Amino acid sequence: MRMSLALALALSTGVLGAPAPAADTKPSATKDSSTTIFSSKSAGPSPTTDSLYPSPTVPYASEDLNESYLDKFQNELPEPIRGSRGANILGPQNVELDRQNPDILAPPTTDSGSVENVKWPFSLSHNRIQDGGWARQQNVHSMPIATTIAGVNMRLKAGTMRLGIPYPQGSLEPELQGQCLSFDHIPDRELYMIPLRYRRVLPKKKGSTPRSSGWNSQVVDSRTFKVSKTIALAEVTVEVGGMRELHWHPTQPECEGNARITVFAAEGNARTFNYQPGDIGYVPPSFGHYVENIGNTTLKLLEIFNSDKYEDISLNQWLALTPPDMVKAHLQLSDDTISKLQK
Repeated sequence: MRMSLALALALSTGVLGAPAPAADTKPSATKDSSTTIFSSKSAGPSPTTDSLYPSPTVPYASEDLNESYLDKFQNELPEPIRGSRGANILGPQNVELDRQNPDILAPPTTDSGSVENVKWPFSLSHNRIQDGGWARQQNVHSMPIATTIAGVNMRLKAGTMRLGIPYPQGSLEPELQGQCLSFDHIPDRELYMIPLRYRRVLPKKKGSTPRSSGWNSQVVDSRTFKVSKTIALAEVTVEVGGMRELHWHPTQPECEGNARITVFAAEGNARTFNYQPGDIGYVPPSFGHYVENIGNTTLKLLEIFNSDKYEDISLNQWLALTPPDMVKAHLQLSDDTISKLQK
């Protein structure tokens, strides 16, 4: 399952962190009496024949697809080799971990600079086992970058209640003096999980459903669930081979699961992480990211925000709201392509 908060715009990976072209595609300068232009074997419009494109000032971005090695590493020994770069491992190796994290072992060429770790597997979190269920958590101790939101992976048996109320017995009776209550049989500790004798079923709340090619999401926030003033949620589904478009959240961080995700920070820093069932991730506010489904089944994940409203900005929308001349000058896009961007 690979869902790249990735957009069906494979172009984005080339635009935001592309490597230099291979030697056989290196542009050569061709001079005439008045100017210098670039020529290249890379696919793309010729600046001398298509007046819609401005003349390039740097080589074209690489067209390397940077495919994930997830399937490849399941069938052979994982090695930190991509193309002509890297070498095999001569020392000890945790093969299972390397198979789960192919884009850490053999990162795509679009990775650049440094990005803090944004992945944590709940399998490494200490588990709290109680009558009626269990719970394990992720916080800043396990993922230091996640300073504004934490995650809990919890299982409650049917009819179990999760409740935590601190009650020092010595302070209860003075506080409730005059009331006919007895505290002789209260527990000596927090119960945390309590099996109940009855169950309550809540109706399903329908949220908005943004859709795009290869993926869709269902959003629930304060606009559809009025009492939710501090949390918003999106259930995202990405089909096999699909991609959650490149986007970012302007004000809130994000928790993710089950995907290949590339996170773009400032100043050309980018890093790719792999997610499997049971993993949790954190994307800081305004960090661009895409999710790609690189598996053989539909990818499903929850995006959770410490906010009353769900907000995101896609690369498509950002470019559409940018003056066309600036887009053309930076990305060498034609007027026809720019006109198809959606606000």
